[in-house]
Amino acid sequence: PSAYEVGAAEISRERTLAGLLQSAVLKRFESCWAACLATVDRMIGVHEAFLAAWDSGQVPSLSALRDVAQLESDGSDLARWLDDIGEDTQSQPVRDFIPVFRDHVAADLELLRQAHNRLAQLSPDNDPKLAALAEVLRETPGKVCVFATYGDTIGYLDEHLDAALGESRPRVVIVGTDTDPDERTSRLARFCPDTVVEAGYKPPAGEVDMLLSTDVVSEGQNLQQAGAVISYDMPWNPQRVVQRNGRVIRLLSPHTEVQLTTMLPAEGDLDELLHLEARIAAKIAAAGVFGLESGVLEGGEAEQRVYAGLSDLAGRLEE
Repeated sequence: PSAYEVGAAEISRERTLAGLLQSAVLKRFESCWAACLATVDRMIGVHEAFLAAWDSGQVPSLSALRDVAQLESDGSDLARWLDDIGEDTQSQPVRDFIPVFRDHVAADLELLRQAHNRLAQLSPDNDPKLAALAEVLRETPGKVCVFATYGDTIGYLDEHLDAALGESRPRVVIVGTDTDPDERTSRLARFCPDTVVEAGYKPPAGEVDMLLSTDVVSEGQNLQQAGAVISYDMPWNPQRVVQRNGRVIRLLSPHTEVQLTTMLPAEGDLDELLHLEARIAAKIAAAGVFGLESGVLEGGEAEQRVYAGLSDLAGRLEE
């Protein structure tokens, strides 16, 4: 907002953050279209709240906009939020900003609504990535961990995976924001009772052979009863995938081999925008100097693609 504040100089890092936000939305889409749609919907709500506050004479603070992102979508919550804006000491009067600020936010809102409309046309019934996961699971015997970066992605998989598989597959689901440590341990005990609790332990709710989880359990858990890890998306930091794989690559594992699968986008526009594989290859090479001990991508050597403009985007992401 500094670029629109009367008499103020633009803070350079805000422009950088704008680029990071665009990349983050694309990264959500790489993970799961439904996760991206949920994010776009929250952004629409925040933009609508900003415009409503502006029309009431106030420019809400960042903390106030964070609060509105957590509100339900009904009008009564927004009305209460607008009533509280006047008591927010960090919010500022509209006169402190040039009018084009509102115009630009309104234009962004229109773009977000267009994105919503296009994403809302997608369906789990013809989701190629979900179908690919189902195919990998059919070919994977025994216990398997499926990791994804975002809770919205895990929720989508939990809701639609059985239909994609054509059968119900019992599982436990762990999303960091929805579970406390005790509840996580209780669920993991159903997945790997011998290593999470003790050998021979019988979970009262029954044992399952699949875990769907965010990275909240990608560190510090002994899940070596499982013989496979599927990374449904690729985090910006590939060390996260090493940590995911490390849940099953552990001492005293009963498996002589484990199956590690990382799902990456097909070559195309999204991959070009994110420069994902080139960034990953560079990070893997750098991490190797410091002893990155397990492979991240399938195969001995991942195919490396060189993209025009990589240094610009990657440079901003690394800042």
